[in-house]
Amino acid sequence: MIEASKNGTRRQEFITATRSGTLEMINRLIPVFPGSVPERRKTLVISPDKDLLVELRKRIVESNRDLRVGVEAARSLACPRRDDVVLIGVWKLRERDHWPSFKAEEFKTIIIDECDSERSEEYANALKHFKAMQEDSEINVISATTKLNTPYENILGFGIESAVYEQTLRARIEKDELCDYKVSEVLVDNFELGDVTRTDGDYDILSLRSALDRSQIDRKVVSTYMEMKDESAFKSTLVFCVNEAHCRELCGLFQIHGINAQYIPADVQEDTRPTILEDFKSGKIPILCGADVILEASDHSNIDSIFLARPTLSKTLKDDMITAGLAHHPGKAMCHVVDLVGLMQKDLGLEVNTPEARPPAPTFEKRAKHQVQFAKDYLKDIYERREYVTKKILDYHEQGLMTNTAASGLLDFDEFVMDIEVVKFIMSTGPFPFILFLNTKGRGHGPKKPHGDWGLYVGDGEFFLVRLRLSQEQVPIFRLFNCELEPKEVGGYREISTLLTTSNIFELLDFIKVMYPVQCQAIKEYNAADGRTATEDQIEYIADKAMVYLAEDSVYEFDKVLFRDAVRDIIAKKPYREAVQFEFTFRYSDTCYFTDKKKSWLLGEARRAYIDHKRKDTAPQGETCT
Repeated sequence: MIEASKNGTRRQEFITATRSGTLEMINRLIPVFPGSVPERRKTLVISPDKDLLVELRKRIVESNRDLRVGVEAARSLACPRRDDVVLIGVWKLRERDHWPSFKAEEFKTIIIDECDSERSEEYANALKHFKAMQEDSEINVISATTKLNTPYENILGFGIESAVYEQTLRARIEKDELCDYKVSEVLVDNFELGDVTRTDGDYDILSLRSALDRSQIDRKVVSTYMEMKDESAFKSTLVFCVNEAHCRELCGLFQIHGINAQYIPADVQEDTRPTILEDFKSGKIPILCGADVILEASDHSNIDSIFLARPTLSKTLKDDMITAGLAHHPGKAMCHVVDLVGLMQKDLGLEVNTPEARPPAPTFEKRAKHQVQFAKDYLKDIYERREYVTKKILDYHEQGLMTNTAASGLLDFDEFVMDIEVVKFIMSTGPFPFILFLNTKGRGHGPKKPHGDWGLYVGDGEFFLVRLRLSQEQVPIFRLFNCELEPKEVGGYREISTLLTTSNIFELLDFIKVMYPVQCQAIKEYNAADGRTATEDQIEYIADKAMVYLAEDSVYEFDKVLFRDAVRDIIAKKPYREAVQFEFTFRYSDTCYFTDKKKSWLLGEARRAYIDHKRKDTAPQGETCT
């Protein structure tokens, strides 16, 4: 490439097998690629990958102490006068209002990382300023990519004159540039990706996480590691996950089993990341979970094992994940790749993007529509993640894996139970049939504070009451009370004693299970789906309460006997366990959350049955009511 540039070939492309290869190639080219004249000594690198820019700056500074490197990403700005290398995020090209401060005649090379067809306008702004669009331009335009047949004419407005291909992964191993690897394939039950949707040629992240959750792959990752670590002498293991949330949850599961697994959050403090990486290199942290190949794999020659816990349709990403563990290291003969997602069985082939296959640059309307859809997807993600995580934690609890405090790496527990919807989900789908009595996020202005009351009927007028409140320190506090219902004709209840105060809902559930086995058995018996229906006493009591509610709620005349019969018919068809809940909540309070919901439902159903009956009675003979 250097020789071609000296001979006047200004527009070149290099194709690498991996993104880490792209990073290394750019780092090597910058100091040695020549300018047409000595005054041209600066380099501009444009990339859509913020993480690549961060890592590239680190490598350039370490290997070229005489080069000043500036980064334009987020709030940082490069210095036009001082910096020899300017690294800029492609999204910043449109925002730039100080291009004139960068003198085009001082730049020798523009390197464009992974040309994006949707950014053609942004590329044009930069290329025009640096006079790189002209046929006789003296500036080098280098494309760095992992894809074949990129349609540069459509994106940049001109074609590429020369292409250079990096050696394949296998060729580099055979030349001893990288160490070899062996593969262990692990079968995961219920692992099925047929229904996973696809976006931009790879799996959609949300859809993929849902499929992996169904397969319970996280549990398999942990159990496989525990079985293999001693025999295979794992010292430094890198686990590739789908996204940061996946890293967090998997680290939590490792830690529950006493294994120090860590990940690097996107918002980690500047001084924390190097500490984690240094501890990983030294062996203090045996497992590092990551979703970003370039960030997690860079400069970690100590990695002796790779766990593939995320599927992909991209050969580039697959090779990147494998390459992460292939750097030579003293005492390391090869890297052990443990494949839990079937990647090593597949020949993913080369990714080819033809001009016909690549979409045209989107219109303004299309971009606006995309932003709206992104907002909808973001909200959907929040709801789906909430449901996913609560199911996951309940699953851990059922297996006895939850400790009395949240494991570091899992969702922060205090923040987790601050979400009233999450607590409602746990209480309603956990081991006991709790009934929600009070449901509020607080009143007035300012942050909403979760409050909740739940009841668990035991039998013979006895029940447990759980209250969730926030302490002055904003810590969620759960209190468990032993309570007794007042007689039916009186209504209400009284608290007998306080049984437990805790900030962990799972400790509360375990307390009930361990300390009250007789009551738990009674709960199990009345909640069994055994075909029983409401008893006559339950039917009579609920019908009487319904008549009281109707008198308070209705302004219309009605046949009380007929309406009461309608209520009786509805309740008589209900399973015994539902009738128990009806009676329990009506005795507890006439105004609680569950009573209001059931009252509205019951009166609505009874009204419809009552009206249908009256219509049939008043319809002329021979006519059919519809």
